[in-house]
Amino acid sequence: MSDLLIERSGGVATVTLNRPAVKNALSFAMCHELISFFAALPRDEATRVVVVRGAGSDFCSGADLKDVATILSPDPGERAQTATRQVRELSMPLFRALHAVPQPVVCSVRGYAVGAGMQFALLADLVLAAQSAKFVLPQVRLGHSVDHGESWALPRKVGVGRSMQLLALGESVTGTEAERIGLANWVVADEELDARTAALVERLGASPTIAVREMKALLREALAHSFAEQFEAEARALGVCAASADFAEALAAFMAKRAPVFTGR
Repeated sequence: MSDLLIERSGGVATVTLNRPAVKNALSFAMCHELISFFAALPRDEATRVVVVRGAGSDFCSGADLKDVATILSPDPGERAQTATRQVRELSMPLFRALHAVPQPVVCSVRGYAVGAGMQFALLADLVLAAQSAKFVLPQVRLGHSVDHGESWALPRKVGVGRSMQLLALGESVTGTEAERIGLANWVVADEELDARTAALVERLGASPTIAVREMKALLREALAHSFAEQFEAEARALGVCAASADFAEALAAFMAKRAPVFTGR
């Protein structure tokens, strides 16, 4: 069976990291598959929601150390070059592609979300964490700095001070704590995680697709914009939404006092 499962149904693309025997550690081959998948989503009008999950009891234990061990060399300069190249050829294109996905991305996390595994959750739009979830960025324990874009994503979720605590100390965060500090939107019992994820995805899938994508884009742009620039971005986004069939359907449904039926167009 494939180490990466991609299933599509009813406008939902579900990505399952499928190496439960090694806590869904990411191999180089999986990274390349994920890059191709995420990079194609901006042109994919049929997909309305993306879900990322792990098979078994854990979400993702990070990079497969058997692959990463290829970095080892007695020569410091060679180690530095190999490490930098791996970031630029694997983690950088992977997480830049994930960040550029226009559809809402939902992470469903149980068990360990370590290193690159935690970065999936940091870049997701909505995160459901099981009570068993443990988020950790352990790079400092391995003698190196973060290397999947966490230094950009983490402070945007939890602030600079909390980020320094998690990065410099390599502390783990439980599902309950993740919800409290803003890493997760919801924490649920492990046995409820799949059902709660399905309910959230169904709700997103029934929403006006263009409006949701435009609001995601607005939020991604907001921290880099002035107030005036963001207002202009909102005006542009509203124009895109107003031209959609779902906008017309929403107004017609409101006037008719009925529930709208959105088609994603």
